[in-house]
Amino acid sequence: MVIDGINGLVSGAEGDDTTWRSLYECTIRPLKSLRVAITSADNLGKDTSKGLRGSSVKNDKPNAVMELSRTVSGVRLKTTHRRSAVFSKQQQFDAVLNDDGEPIAFGHPAGGWPTNVIQLAAELDRLGLPPDTGRERARLAMTAAGVAAATDVLRAAISYRKSRPENLTWDPQVRSSENLTVPTLGQVT
Repeated sequence: MVIDGINGLVSGAEGDDTTWRSLYECTIRPLKSLRVAITSADNLGKDTSKGLRGSSVKNDKPNAVMELSRTVSGVRLKTTHRRSAVFSKQQQFDAVLNDDGEPIAFGHPAGGWPTNVIQLAAELDRLGLPPDTGRERARLAMTAAGVAAATDVLRAAISYRKSRPENLTWDPQVRSSENLTVPTLGQVT
């Protein structure tokens, strides 16, 4: 689920903790319990060094808070808060361009992922698993081969394998460069 403009989802004072605790307890936590992944866009205040506008609860509840900015070759995600080491401090995504030079997708260059994620992805490649292999099938193959890894690292390795530029495809019916927008800040919950 993508919430584009988390401030538009609540009523109440932006700086009041109860406004945000209610959102997380009554809406986001029940969705997470149903295994719904949630990403939300938010805004930085006028003084960007202070981070998100409003309550500090916005930084406390999500699994990660990432600042998104444009780069020459794509976009950069800078993690400002995280609950798991699977979210590296900074990640670079290079744009995959169509024939007209318009971005149609973003791929993760190898240097932006944590070393243990890249190593596990290489091991999954060595085991002959297709790039779109899911966690359960990958875990079965790893167990059979005597390969061990934490679940969060396995999830990241699966994402890494799917996001490599050679695995990205462009379907003009699904991905339109006219619909690409880059918010200033997002939360991964």
